[in-house]
Amino acid sequence: MKIADLVLCVLFALSAAVQYNDPDPFGWMAVYGLAAFFTGAAARGRFFPKALWVAAAGVL
Repeated sequence: MKIADLVLCVLFALSAAVQYNDPDPFGWMAVYGLAAFFTGAAARGRFFPKALWVAAAGVL
């Protein structure tokens, strides 16, 4: 599972990096950046359930 988390972390980080020429980059960069952060944390065995719920509510 760590490998999948690391792969997803890299993919989300790359997705955040290419959003700069999007018409509304900051919203998408935040979404992909948060996804990269949480998958990277999961790969290291760290979980932040309250922060995940706050981030999910903030995105909606």
